[in-house]
Amino acid sequence: MYCPDDVGAYVPGLIEQFSLLDDPRDPRGVRHRLVDLVVVSVLAVICGANTYALMHTFGINRLEWLRRFLTLKHGIPSQDTFERIFEIIQPEAWQRLFLDWTSQLPLPALPVGEREIVALDGKTSRGSASPGLKALHTVSVLSVQHNIVLSAAGVPEKTNEITVLPELIRVIAPAGAIITTDAMGCQKEVARAGSGSARRG
Repeated sequence: MYCPDDVGAYVPGLIEQFSLLDDPRDPRGVRHRLVDLVVVSVLAVICGANTYALMHTFGINRLEWLRRFLTLKHGIPSQDTFERIFEIIQPEAWQRLFLDWTSQLPLPALPVGEREIVALDGKTSRGSASPGLKALHTVSVLSVQHNIVLSAAGVPEKTNEITVLPELIRVIAPAGAIITTDAMGCQKEVARAGSGSARRG
């Protein structure tokens, strides 16, 4: 897997953010710190991993380097451990911390005269449903030029994307940006939110 040369610069911020994530596990028998698991998984995805098996492979291949930042007393967790963790951690809390981290990343300036393109789209997370609980449906805001998610929000049950699109637009405040969305977002309230936004700071 290819990793950006500056991937190590991401680690302190990731540790700071995900140290705040509540650990839902019974402390008896826990071998791997939650923050270690999450940071390894995020770094693995940055470097191209898209399965739990590849997260494990990334960790094995980068173990000595990872130990510069993380405890990893018992080495790299198995792919099953990665999967179990992401089945039980609270997705909204994880998402909030992740977006807090991405919001702190410095973004390169766009070329003079180029307008930022912001894409809004909703996706249903595969495997997020459980007995008595519908699958998580999230609307994300992507900066196209920077290829980074600027914000996201879960869609409450018994509603649809229209209920969260205006607030998401107000949060990112993309003055002068080109906002794209699908037919679901072609609503007066969504248009008003876009036209009234101030420049993201």
